[in-house]
Amino acid sequence: MTAALIAEQRPDVVILATGATPHRPEIPGEEEGHVVDAWQVLRGEANVGARVVIADWRRDWLGLGLAHKLARDGCHVRLAVNGVGAGEALQSYMRQKWVGDLHELGVEVIPYVRLYGMDSDTVYLQHISSGNAVECSEV
Repeated sequence: MTAALIAEQRPDVVILATGATPHRPEIPGEEEGHVVDAWQVLRGEANVGARVVIADWRRDWLGLGLAHKLARDGCHVRLAVNGVGAGEALQSYMRQKWVGDLHELGVEVIPYVRLYGMDSDTVYLQHISSGNAVECSEV
């Protein structure tokens, strides 16, 4: 966007998006586990290891994109989503393409769970409907 284009187009409103910051909630056991955020992964600042759990509470492009990137990088990826399925917040044609790609890459999608805690090699999830524990070991 340039000042000249704005002057030419004469919009009623200009909305300037200046960036974002990652949401980092407190996670029980975080001091024992290895936790990184999406930004660190995307900037190449994180050593994620070979087996990854992505806790995706937004169910949008970010969880799908990270799972895709990490699976293509050779990681075993489990995408834990707080809802019916991965990419739930996206338009169906986009979601179906992404989910198909993740399936081909061997990404395991775990629906209806939220992050509950972790220790040095296990991520603990909680099923959002039943309340039962779901464990992802060897992480």
